[in-house]
Amino acid sequence: IVEFKQPSRRKYDKEDPVKQVMRYVRGFREGTIAVDKDGRDLAHIGPETQFHGIIVADLNTQLLQAIEASFVKQITPDGLGRFGYDRDTKTFIEIIPYGKLIRDAKARNEAFFKRLGID
Repeated sequence: IVEFKQPSRRKYDKEDPVKQVMRYVRGFREGTIAVDKDGRDLAHIGPETQFHGIIVADLNTQLLQAIEASFVKQITPDGLGRFGYDRDTKTFIEIIPYGKLIRDAKARNEAFFKRLGID
C-alpha cells in the first residue's frame, strides 16, 4: 500500500496517514477493497497475509505527534524517516520524506546512467 501526501502538508485533521493505511489493511482483510467490478474477491487475503505500507510525506510536528501514538516510531538508520511493524495485523509501515525519496532516486539514477556511460 503506497500513500502519497501533499508535500509540505501541515494538517492531518481527519485521519493521519498511518491510520489511513491501517484502514486500507482492514478493508483488504474484510474484502471491502480487493474486489472486482462484480464485487467478487480478487484474491484470498487470509489472516496470515503480510502488508507493507509506504507513506511518502514530509515529517512535520503534527505528523510526528500523530505517529508517536502509533507503532511507526523507529527512526530509520539515516535519521530521516520512520518505520514500524504491527504484529497483530502483520503490517510493516515506512514513512519516507519527499526530500529523501528524491535524493535517493537521483543517486540510483546517477549510478545507473554512469554504468551505461550516459552523463
